[in-house]
Amino acid sequence: MIIKRVLSLMVLLLAACQNVPEKLDKLIDCPEARSPMCTKIYRPVCGQDKEGKLKTYASDCTACANVDVVGYQEGACTGETK
Repeated sequence: MIIKRVLSLMVLLLAACQNVPEKLDKLIDCPEARSPMCTKIYRPVCGQDKEGKLKTYASDCTACANVDVVGYQEGACTGETK
């Protein structure tokens, strides 16, 4: 009975570890107060959302305007995940 509980706990811990997204190397965090409006400046950034998915945005402002984006890195994404 104890072995079964320990194994169940280990499986849960391993599953939790796999759900943590990896961050970009030089991730710049989005500010707490996000701008609802952005200029049309095109300076591409690679935004990372809460699930770890990467997407290229036109600028840091447009990336952080998306509430699911946690941060960005300058330049377009090289390995975007869909």
